[in-house]
Amino acid sequence: MRVIFFLLLLVSIFSCSSNSDATVESIPKEVLDSNTFAKVLVDIHLMDAGAKFQIYPDNRKVHNKYSAYMGVLKKHNISKAQWDSTLTYYTSHPQKFENTYNRVLELFSEQNALLKGKFDTTKVK
Repeated sequence: MRVIFFLLLLVSIFSCSSNSDATVESIPKEVLDSNTFAKVLVDIHLMDAGAKFQIYPDNRKVHNKYSAYMGVLKKHNISKAQWDSTLTYYTSHPQKFENTYNRVLELFSEQNALLKGKFDTTKVK
């Protein structure tokens, strides 16, 4: 939850800065594309939610949280350096960051719809 708050805070702060959209800038190769970044963010937010509800043991220990984050990066075959470069890039491009978070919301909505359909007790099979 803190990560969400921090990321939204960064987006709101940087959205006030000027951003020249006159030139199209390509994303550096070490930076994740928006869709991949969104998928990783979904997993990180799910991991944070699990930690908040104490699904993971000793989730208040920094080492365990770090291990959990590294597990998410490993799942997506992303290095810590690539993750850091991606965060740096998107925080300096707030419109792209906002668009990515819109995709995160879409992915959560899709997962929610799938879960609702899977656990809908009104359906007779």
